[in-house]
Amino acid sequence: MEYERSLKNIFQQKTLKWVFVGGKGGVGKTSCSSSIAVRLASVRSSVLLVSTDPAHNLCDAFKQKFGNDPILIKGFTNLFGMESSANEAYLSQLKGSTMKEDSDSPIGGAVAGALSFMIEQGAIPGLDELVSFGKLLEIAKDLETDCIVVDLPPTGHALRFLSLPDTCLQLMTFISSIKDKSSAFLTPLLSIIGKDVSIDSVFEKIEDFLVPVRNMVTEMKNPDICTFICVCIPEYLSVYETERLVQELLKRGIDTHNIILNQVLDVSPMSSCESCIARHRMQRKYIRRAEMLYGDDFHLTLMPLQKEEIRGVKLLKQFGDLLETKHIFSWEKTKEEEE
Repeated sequence: MEYERSLKNIFQQKTLKWVFVGGKGGVGKTSCSSSIAVRLASVRSSVLLVSTDPAHNLCDAFKQKFGNDPILIKGFTNLFGMESSANEAYLSQLKGSTMKEDSDSPIGGAVAGALSFMIEQGAIPGLDELVSFGKLLEIAKDLETDCIVVDLPPTGHALRFLSLPDTCLQLMTFISSIKDKSSAFLTPLLSIIGKDVSIDSVFEKIEDFLVPVRNMVTEMKNPDICTFICVCIPEYLSVYETERLVQELLKRGIDTHNIILNQVLDVSPMSSCESCIARHRMQRKYIRRAEMLYGDDFHLTLMPLQKEEIRGVKLLKQFGDLLETKHIFSWEKTKEEEE
């Protein structure tokens, strides 16, 4: 099977609900994820673009302020954006629900307090990601979004996010193991929270909280619903991290069959710029490596280095159009190959 060198397959796959975009920092993930979301908005009924990178750049890409709640992106009727600081914001929300004296849901407040306490104490590794993702799932459900594009943090944090299925399993195992023999642990905890509720009710609410997370775990392993797009540039560290990321994705059963090789220098073999030629040769070395590693099994999309920053809806649309079509570089128009 020959894989086309573009993201056309992503835009044509109408069943996709989750599109994750990840890679090493500084490779253009936000530009790619934003352009993908813009392009998807032209073929899908409703699209949500979420930045989970602590160093958010969506506001720069769209020249518009975003916060922890989705808002309509200017110039669109069906594209929403948000810069999710889920860890801090949602944790504050949890704390707020426990401090509220006139809470209509004391059990909910107790659960929130328990989760807040466990996050702060690091009781269960990855629990903060679960809580954060729970918030994202709530927003997606409320918006009834057709497709969600997630701009992930750099590779290391993205890999931790990919541990979500294991973390969910660990949490459920933890809950099951202490459910019938945890009075000594939970009684003082509930006393700290200040809510007079039954332990069984707390566990029931926690398990209810995990239901959408478990559903998401199932969706993440369904290639018809979820896919992961890797973004890299033709340099050693970036290509190396992409190899590691691809292996982790395959190990966890998460679909990935698209790689964007970004910021490729389009230099004619007849160029008189020595620095350009030298960089071009270096990039070609890693382009060849990427083609060797992924050419037979992936849509390997080569994106030319742009002449200006990709900011504003107009340039994002243009970049999205490039992602959907195979770009022919100057050095591909000749049969000559560098040594």
